Amino acid sequence: MTAIKSHRQYYGFTLVELAIVLTIVGLLIAMFLTPLTVQREIRGRVETQVLLEQARDALIGYAVANRHLPCSDTDEIPDGVENRNAGGDCVNDEGVLPWNTLGIDRVDAWGHYFRYSADTTFTNSTTLFTIADAETASGIQINGESGALVSTNSRPAALILSHGQNGLGAISTIQATPDNQLPAPAVGQVDELENTDGNLIFVSHVPTPKGSANEFDDLLIWLSPKVLINRMVVAGRLP
Repeated sequence: MTAIKSHRQYYGFTLVELAIVLTIVGLLIAMFLTPLTVQREIRGRVETQVLLEQARDALIGYAVANRHLPCSDTDEIPDGVENRNAGGDCVNDEGVLPWNTLGIDRVDAWGHYFRYSADTTFTNSTTLFTIADAETASGIQINGESGALVSTNSRPAALILSHGQNGLGAISTIQATPDNQLPAPAVGQVDELENTDGNLIFVSHVPTPKGSANEFDDLLIWLSPKVLINRMVVAGRLP
C-alpha cells in the first residue's frame, strides 16, 4: 500500500516585503516623533507657497485685463485696494499686495499681509509697457545665498513676499496702528532686513534655523517680465 505524502505550503514575508514594512514603520515613527510645531511650520510654508503662486497668476490676469500691473496698497491700515496717483503712477512701488484689487486671499498662513513690489515701468497706467521692456526695464534684483538669482536682463517686473512664520517686518491683520506693524528683524538678520528696507534688492533662499545668527524664513516669488509679456502676446494684448 502506497503511503500518501502530505505536502504543506508555508507562507512568509520575503526580504523585499519586510524592507517595505520596515520603511513604512520608520516613516510613521518619524512622523509621530516630529514636533507638532515643526509639522505646523511645514504645513504653513506649503500653504503660503500655493497662495504666492495664485497671487502671481492674479497679477498676470490683471495685466492682461488692464495692460499694466497694479500698484501696491500703501494705506497705514491696509484695505487691499491699490493706491495710484492721478497721473497714472503708483503712490509707492512697494507696499502691501492689493488683495481686493486682485480678488485673492489677503494674508499668508500666519495671518500676515503679503509684501508687494513692482517696477514703475510695468505699473504706470498712462505710459504702458511694451515688448522692449521685457529686457532691461526693471531695477528689482533678487539675491540668494551665493549671489544674484536673477540676471540683469531678466530682473522681475514684480515680486510678492511672505515674511514667514516669524513675521519680522510684516504687517498683521490687527487693524490698529502701530499694533499691526510687527517688529523688524534683528541687526544680525541681514537677509530678512534686506527684505524690509524699501529698496529694490531682495533675498530669497532656503530657510535657516530659528534663533540662528542670520535667521531667515521669508518666502518670495517673482514675475518674470518675459513671462508677463508672453502671456500678454498670447492674449492679444501686445504688441
